[in-house]
Amino acid sequence: MLTALEAVMLDHGIDGEVVLGVHPGEAGEHQVVGDNGSYPLCITRCYLWRPRFESDVELAVGRAAPSAKVVIDWDYPDERH
Repeated sequence: MLTALEAVMLDHGIDGEVVLGVHPGEAGEHQVVGDNGSYPLCITRCYLWRPRFESDVELAVGRAAPSAKVVIDWDYPDERH
């Protein structure tokens, strides 16, 4: 699954910005986690990009691990201030 998600990051041009890793979950499952480091990832016109990105992630995960659950947690640092 990690390879499939890395391909999605590459297709969307954020492969150099987002690092993917596998971590154990609380219930013993494995979680693929993406991290963009100390700085927020800024996407111009994100409202247009986001649905396609989420769809591509769902498709990649569904093909690689059909029983996996996809959770994308978006964070908006500007809204915290």
